[in-house]
Amino acid sequence: MSLLKTIWNALFRSAGAASRLPSVSPEVRVELFDLELEQRQQMATSGFDESCHFAPAGIEFRFETFNAAGELVCTGKVDHIPGVQVTVRHIDTVSGHRRRGYATAVVRWLSAHFGWLPVVPMDERGDGVAFWASLRDGPFTELFVRPSIGLTEASELVKQAEKKAL
Repeated sequence: MSLLKTIWNALFRSAGAASRLPSVSPEVRVELFDLELEQRQQMATSGFDESCHFAPAGIEFRFETFNAAGELVCTGKVDHIPGVQVTVRHIDTVSGHRRRGYATAVVRWLSAHFGWLPVVPMDERGDGVAFWASLRDGPFTELFVRPSIGLTEASELVKQAEKKAL
């Protein structure tokens, strides 16, 4: 059965059919907040000298996700490693909205927003293990979800991205 699923996934992914299939995810609106720009703004309003060295923007983000009714359904943090991957540091679904596809919709949105880069979860645990496995093994997903990485590796990737951006 596993071999059949692997072949099925390969056929649909290679033919691009997955992106033409109707989405089963709920509609979401994701708002990204660049953590570096937020920190710069806080420092400026606190009276700190703005001429000091800042890390580059566009790498570390937090997000808030809203459903079609405008209710907050998910929050989390991601790292955008340009040209490499999107690391999902964590994703939390509000308790009244769990198991409705919102987290999957967010992961799809993040991947699309950052140019369909592979998505890499950080430190899978608890309910996240089954969630990420379902995204990796799902037959009708355009996502490429890699195995989980740890905090050290994720932090090293951010440092490398910051060096390239400077």
